[in-house]
Amino acid sequence: MRTESAPPNARPKAPGRVVDWFAENPRVALIGTTASIIGLVLTLIFFFLSRRERDIRYATSASPTTIVRNGQSSDLKVHFKDKEVTSDVSSIQIAIWNAGNETVRRDNILSKQVAIKFDPRTAILEARVEKVTRTLTNVYLDSSDSSRGILYCSWDVLERGDGVLLDVIYVGTSGKVVVEGAIEGQMPIRRVILGREASRFTGQELWGIVGLSFLIGLLRATIEYRAHKEFVGSRDLSASLRRWGEIIRAIASCVQTSIIAFALLFLVVGVARAFMRPAVPFVL
Repeated sequence: MRTESAPPNARPKAPGRVVDWFAENPRVALIGTTASIIGLVLTLIFFFLSRRERDIRYATSASPTTIVRNGQSSDLKVHFKDKEVTSDVSSIQIAIWNAGNETVRRDNILSKQVAIKFDPRTAILEARVEKVTRTLTNVYLDSSDSSRGILYCSWDVLERGDGVLLDVIYVGTSGKVVVEGAIEGQMPIRRVILGREASRFTGQELWGIVGLSFLIGLLRATIEYRAHKEFVGSRDLSASLRRWGEIIRAIASCVQTSIIAFALLFLVVGVARAFMRPAVPFVL
């Protein structure tokens, strides 16, 4: 049987050099890069959609409504505990709801109740539950500390999108309200500024998008540079110049791809957050 021998100058091909095979087939490398980017984007989408967390938030009406203004003659008189109130009297609406996808029950309120505080402290004349998304939430409002400008709120259960709208009448015109409480598995309760809730990204989300975008750009630049690796190791001047040209082109490709990936991921995460974070369930 006749066998053909390899040429004397031919170098044996090392087995398992999959990267070299991809470098010699740029179309396959391009398809692989595209599939990797799509896979990473889909992974990010499914991660955000499947993440379970509790997220109690609150919002207040844009500005308090003045009911009685001090110094203006009016037939309307306000009495609090049998005493006439001569200061300004205002009202404000406060919405508290569950913006997460994990149910918040009474046992999940580690502080037992959520405290609603006015800053500066002012006497609360009246507080009542204006609306609830569902009666089975069983919202309870405690006004025992209303003279110090503090209300306490609790509930039996708040599922995704469930909430309560409070109507509060107080002395003064300042409408600054702070809601405090410890919820199991959640950082401090966050305030939503109406009109801005869908556009605010957390620092972790932004850094995650930046890091993932850079990895995508680095992956594409590495594949493109490996496709022209024949210049690497050559001592010829023209080959060296071409090698540096390929390096510069790879860096530019990395930056360009990273910017495009950042824009796409930013858009995808923004859309995902809009679906994950229901808007204020009441009109304020």
